[in-house]
Amino acid sequence: MKRTRKPRPESAQKRLAILDAAARAIAKHGFHGMSIRELAAETGQVVAGIYNYFSSKDEVLFEIQTSAFETLIATAEDALRGVESPRDCLFAFIYQHVRYVAEHAD
Repeated sequence: MKRTRKPRPESAQKRLAILDAAARAIAKHGFHGMSIRELAAETGQVVAGIYNYFSSKDEVLFEIQTSAFETLIATAEDALRGVESPRDCLFAFIYQHVRYVAEHAD
């Protein structure tokens, strides 16, 4: 029987720290300007340590985007819950989207 290991909480925190640092680096330098070396320095890791959490720079970007889209969808669904008129739905949707982008500039 194969044993599955639960990720340790500190592992999840390190992973989130890497994603946060990557989002800031991408916002500042663009995807091609962000480097794994920079992420390692920013998060107090060695370069090889980053690869314990992500297999590539592309996977880092994918995880950032997945998280952002999942959050946008969930918050849009919450904002639209109970709203009836098309005009109010559009307003709630746009307002929530703009709020998310303002709060998550990176």
